[in-house]
Amino acid sequence: RYEEIKRTFTEKKASQELLYPLSLVLTSDQYDDVFAHQDFFHSLGFEIEPFGGTTILIRSIPAMLSPEATQQAFEACLDTLETGKNVSLSDLIDEAIKQLACKTAVKAHERLSEPEVRGLLHTLSHTPNATSCPHGRPTFLRLNKKELEKLFKRTGF
Repeated sequence: RYEEIKRTFTEKKASQELLYPLSLVLTSDQYDDVFAHQDFFHSLGFEIEPFGGTTILIRSIPAMLSPEATQQAFEACLDTLETGKNVSLSDLIDEAIKQLACKTAVKAHERLSEPEVRGLLHTLSHTPNATSCPHGRPTFLRLNKKELEKLFKRTGF
């Protein structure tokens, strides 16, 4: 997901307009941060406007983001902004892309069909730096026969 989102971002296909804007009520600090860093959100593909009080309307979202994941992804971007106040815009954007990748990735216990699994493995096999996620967690483990037998309590046969 990270590589896909980063590629979409660098190809400037960063935004898709929502049919119905999403309204979000923010804290005062969040509201101030959003409008103080509008370039950050705009560069990711978010089109935002004030809607009264501390409510905002999100009119456009990053192209690779599903409308259902918008609120969670936007909040992750807010968190990125909060924790990275003293870093460059490019570093903020990269961290936000990592957060978007994590928020939109397949989650543990999410059931996938066989074609979805095959597609995921195919994509992974053609992804640079596929051995770990952008946050450094491994994407797969290699086990030898002895380690596998131990996991299934089959040692000593």
